[in-house]
Amino acid sequence: MSISKLNLRGKLVMYADDLSLVYTEKDLELIEKDMNSDLFKIVWYSNKSRLFINAKKTQFIVFKGQKRKSTELRITLGSKSITQVEELKLLGVTFSASFLFETHIDLLSTEANRRISMMARLRKVLPSSVLNRLYKTTIQPLFTYCSTIWSNSADIHLNKLKILQKAAARVISNEYRYSPSEPLFTKLEWTPIKDVWEKRCNIMIHRLALGETPRMLKNFIIRKTSNSVRRCKDIDDYTVYGKPAKNRFYGNSIFSGGLNIYNKLPMSIRELNFTDFCDAI
Repeated sequence: MSISKLNLRGKLVMYADDLSLVYTEKDLELIEKDMNSDLFKIVWYSNKSRLFINAKKTQFIVFKGQKRKSTELRITLGSKSITQVEELKLLGVTFSASFLFETHIDLLSTEANRRISMMARLRKVLPSSVLNRLYKTTIQPLFTYCSTIWSNSADIHLNKLKILQKAAARVISNEYRYSPSEPLFTKLEWTPIKDVWEKRCNIMIHRLALGETPRMLKNFIIRKTSNSVRRCKDIDDYTVYGKPAKNRFYGNSIFSGGLNIYNKLPMSIRELNFTDFCDAI
């Protein structure tokens, strides 16, 4: 018997040995009831399959708007209570209850700064070509991993990473601290990280528009279909729309801020198939 056949009320998301349950409901009491019911089934399944679930490593988080008060839920796994947290790291991305990625970006900045400092010490013994490779293999992945999730955050947070990319270019090129970064990017054949983020967002949204993404993401955007949209003469058939941004954390997501970037592309690009679209941008 597979765990996916337990008729769970939450949405089961599995990746390798990580398992998550996702619930969408305004009534927290109902979520609490559904979570405890599902976890009871999972414990029964794990005992039957002779599997062990570590309750100390099991946590849950309640996503909410910034103005909404925190509510503690009583969730149990067998005979042990599960800890409710305000921040949760999942597959390398730190999520906060308010769905802002300030903590995640701060962690990236700290780690990137540490690696850049290490490169600064190595530039005395290594040529710039080797340092450039070190940047692309050890620092650039920090800036791009899962960036479609968090790269539409507020500029006050993203600017930290932009500054660090410029600092890395100056270290590799052995230039002064305040040297202009654009000539260095051209010399090193780098793309500004902001442009990389926008390209990755555009690719994801184009896949959404073509219906080439998992079903759980398809309801976040729509093409020009409703009568109210058709009456707008200035909107073309390849414009996509998201749900209205009712709060700031949704407004900073790819499904709001990312759509604004995508819709600024020429219609001749947005109407292309996926392969041609990736080449065009």
